[in-house]
Amino acid sequence: FGIIILNTSITPIGEHIISIVKLKPKQLPPEVRRKIVELFWGVGLSKDEEMINHFDLLFEIARKKKDKLLKSLEKLEEGIYWDATREDENESKEHRLVKVFIVRLIVKELREKGLKLNTPTEIEEYVKTEYWVSDNTRADVYVGGKVFEIETLFAEDRGGKNIRDKLRETFKKYENTSISEVNIILDNPTFIRHIKIILQLLRNYKDWMKKNQKTVKFYTIDIENERLVSLEEIINKL
Repeated sequence: FGIIILNTSITPIGEHIISIVKLKPKQLPPEVRRKIVELFWGVGLSKDEEMINHFDLLFEIARKKKDKLLKSLEKLEEGIYWDATREDENESKEHRLVKVFIVRLIVKELREKGLKLNTPTEIEEYVKTEYWVSDNTRADVYVGGKVFEIETLFAEDRGGKNIRDKLRETFKKYENTSISEVNIILDNPTFIRHIKIILQLLRNYKDWMKKNQKTVKFYTIDIENERLVSLEEIINKL
């Protein structure tokens, strides 16, 4: 992390006026460092890695782990999840990979219920991607009346909209559809950075959800343990 602190104490140097602040970072216990890294990247650290004192290095180690696990989905089970996931021509690579991850999770659940889904064609019979639920509303992932929307909130994925507007539009676009449950999946750093906006939107649109009989849920991902992490679980960890 980097921090710039400005205060009223100033020191003139020649024609320039600058403020000099001396900082000594607080030393955090390994357990605290581990929890912060896990929250931001959705992956764990080894015992040796936990002992590293530099946050920049820890974050880079965790980021690379997450990227490696996401990219491995392209070839998992001979690439059937990648092949079963339709591409949006305007999406980022990470958006596509998180979408593949959601398809993978849904397929695992369906297999546990006894369905044999071993080819892209078989998967696509149950799990639809880039699916038009109405004439003008398309879902990232659709299954059994529920939708999953992936939001990395990169500029190319939000079409120039600001973050609050993009998140609001993500669930409000289903207002006049038969969809009753909207699950919004954010990548880990985005979820943590914008958790305040998420909470405000859920409070502000509680009446809208009741009136339109919609359920809106926000999740991030635990790529290492192959699961979704709910807003409530993240709040409990903060």
